[in-house]
Amino acid sequence: MMAILLTLMILQIPDARPFRVPSRVVVSGPRVTLADLGWPDRILGDVPLMDAPSPGRRIRVYRRNMLKILRNNAPGIRFVVPRRVTIVRSRQVVEGDRLRSLVAKALHGRLPKGAKILSLYLGRRRATLPKGTVTVRIVDSGTWHRLGSFVGRAVLECSGYTMEFGISARYALVREVAVLSHAMRAGTPVTSRDVMFRSMDVTRLPGAITSESFREGMILKTSMGRGRPLTSRMVRKPRIVHRGSRVLMIAHIGRVEVSTWGIARTDGAEGDRVVVTNPRTGKVLKATVTGPGRVVVINR
Repeated sequence: MMAILLTLMILQIPDARPFRVPSRVVVSGPRVTLADLGWPDRILGDVPLMDAPSPGRRIRVYRRNMLKILRNNAPGIRFVVPRRVTIVRSRQVVEGDRLRSLVAKALHGRLPKGAKILSLYLGRRRATLPKGTVTVRIVDSGTWHRLGSFVGRAVLECSGYTMEFGISARYALVREVAVLSHAMRAGTPVTSRDVMFRSMDVTRLPGAITSESFREGMILKTSMGRGRPLTSRMVRKPRIVHRGSRVLMIAHIGRVEVSTWGIARTDGAEGDRVVVTNPRTGKVLKATVTGPGRVVVINR
């Protein structure tokens, strides 16, 4: 079908003079087309001829092979081809601060909000790409890495050309962390009047309790002095379900929600699993604490 269309278009060309192929061709895209050879018609100019070389590289095609390629892809057109055609792909070299800036900008989209990059290692010092707009994607390595570090790959794309290399980074994450305003003993509930919030790098303080995660009534596990930042290891959630207390049991059966009263057999904080008894049937069930005096039965 393409050959028929090309033939019809060629028959409509009033000038039957042969088309002269230049001895040096500079291309920007991943494919060499008739337009790259200087063909004036926009429709026929889109006809692909061969793959372009890598950015900054060149390939040489001799007359015999060039004529074969042209006749296969653009039948019916007469060409005058020099003894040798050199095809060069235009390039741009991205290096130094520009390369680092492009990667850092893309990396900020993968890090937690508000993160500040402290150090950034790139697996390449420079990237040779075609001319055009460079876009960068960051791909996670898929392996575990602690808070404050990132290991992955940077993928650079430009004009259909792709390059990738490894990267690693260290970053700081500043949050408002709860700090005791006075000394407190173990087993004491912590309220908002007992703490003050200070800006701290939570990557150096695993499990830090921030202004977003702080909850009234958390119980200290150990005695602590004034000025100590709170972490999840130092406190436990307050018990909101107590052994022997009456709780509202909620069960989901398909799309139907059923509720009834039961008796808790163990203590539990929000999110904990507890054991409850249905006094009507005597069944012992497992449930998750969702609020004060409320549990959701775990379907077996």
